[in-house]
Amino acid sequence: MPQLNKLIDRHIAYYKRSEKQKFDKARRFYRGDFFSMADGGLADNARGFLCSKNMIYAIADTAVSALLGPNPRVAASGRTPNSQDSAVDVTGLMDYIFESNRFRRKASTSLIDAVLCKRGIFKTGWDDKRDLPVVRSVNPSQVFFDLTVRDTDDIRYWLEATVISYSEFKQRVESGKYAKVSLEDVRPDRYPKWLLDPTQQASTNSLRDAFDWITIWEYYDREKGIMQHYVKQADTIVFEEKIDYIPYSMFTLNHSGVDCLGLSEVQLVLTQQETINDLLTHMKQITYLMIPRVMFDSGRITEEDLNKAVEAAAGSFVGVAPQNSEALRSLATLFYEMPMPQNPVGVKEFIMRQEDDAAFISALAEAARGQVTGARTATEMAIIDAQMRTRLATREGHLNDAIEDVAKKCFYLCKKYMRESKVVRVAGNRKWADLDHSKIRDISVDF
Repeated sequence: MPQLNKLIDRHIAYYKRSEKQKFDKARRFYRGDFFSMADGGLADNARGFLCSKNMIYAIADTAVSALLGPNPRVAASGRTPNSQDSAVDVTGLMDYIFESNRFRRKASTSLIDAVLCKRGIFKTGWDDKRDLPVVRSVNPSQVFFDLTVRDTDDIRYWLEATVISYSEFKQRVESGKYAKVSLEDVRPDRYPKWLLDPTQQASTNSLRDAFDWITIWEYYDREKGIMQHYVKQADTIVFEEKIDYIPYSMFTLNHSGVDCLGLSEVQLVLTQQETINDLLTHMKQITYLMIPRVMFDSGRITEEDLNKAVEAAAGSFVGVAPQNSEALRSLATLFYEMPMPQNPVGVKEFIMRQEDDAAFISALAEAARGQVTGARTATEMAIIDAQMRTRLATREGHLNDAIEDVAKKCFYLCKKYMRESKVVRVAGNRKWADLDHSKIRDISVDF
């Protein structure tokens, strides 16, 4: 498959050239790792003077708190009169599926991906053992797609680098799922380096290299309606199947205006974050230098005599041997106060300016983090709350669209593959509903 092989190489090259460095930096800043050696950071002996203020975490934490909430849910709405009567049962089924998948945790991960790495991606599939849909949060670094369109519904193909253990790959070959390839054609490899942060490789390589890995490329072609598993090492399509849906539900908080890659607010304030850290480090160094220091005349009193006087107990008599008689007559003249550096006023003002610029770009208000200053009446608080909701309305809509898309795919998979009946809790007079394939196959709902 030379065409697929070439397409993968181009996507990886584009990712390394345009996105990898920014993604790695945003993730490090989110974790508070600002002074990495990969970015020209200082050596270990100089790291004691480093100082930072993490705005990136504040932006991501605010987004999760303001947009997601403690319990993301969907409500079904019937598209026909008959389906409307069963909509409450479908809502209970979706609550059961979301709870089984720990969806809040996965939605939080995808939302943080969207804040740091421009886009969040859900992947919906079917777990045959549990007889339930399975929802995963996919790393944006592993998923590539058509860059010639500006809307996710128009994306013609998707590519995902799925890294599995060699033992799992061997099991798939021996079971006949990957019958088009033999174990002799594929050798186990290390975890792909382009998926790792260079600053983390030294600490994680020893753990990752304890296993053997195989990278499987999943290729979804929407126009042809096929899904393929491709092993680049053997240049072979090991699995192919017809599909009638695309498992990915991708969302961005801000549109790039060019393609579907999205735009991250964090990427826009990385420069301000670095400037603030540099100036705070500068102020910390000045503060340490402002601690009083005393010089002494080593020509008239020895360092040994001075150490004896410093280490002696309070009220002790300390004998010294001055270099000349004038040394003791004018003891006060032996010591001099060192000049202290002044803290430039412009540094503090510029830090505040950079923080204001970052808050303006990201709309990071203090009220969003539970800090309200200057509000004295309920009317002022209502105005602040309305401003925040107006700012976040579009972003919340993008996230909700992705969650609704996940719910649609989950219900579709249930109608197609669910074997056993599910007893779910529902709202209203009835507390429980027993749903099986025969009851849900003719239901048509929106979420």
